[in-house]
Amino acid sequence: MGADKFPGVVLVNILVVSLMGGLAGHDVSNVIGETSGMWVGALAGVFATLAMLVLMVTYFYREDAADASSESL
Repeated sequence: MGADKFPGVVLVNILVVSLMGGLAGHDVSNVIGETSGMWVGALAGVFATLAMLVLMVTYFYREDAADASSESL
C-alpha cells in the first residue's frame, strides 16, 4: 500500500480518535473516582481502541463496497 492510496481523511480521523479516547478515559476515570495515571491510561486505551475499530470497519466496508460496485459495471 503506497502513500498515494492512503487518504488524508483517515489520518485526520486517527488523530481525532486518539484525542477522543484520551478525553473519554480521563472523564470516565473522574466519574468512577479513580484519578491514578494507570486507570486514566487504561481507559483511554480501551476507548481509543474501540473507536479505531469502528473507524477501520467503516473504512474497509466502504472500500469493499466501492470495489464491488465498480466490478459490476
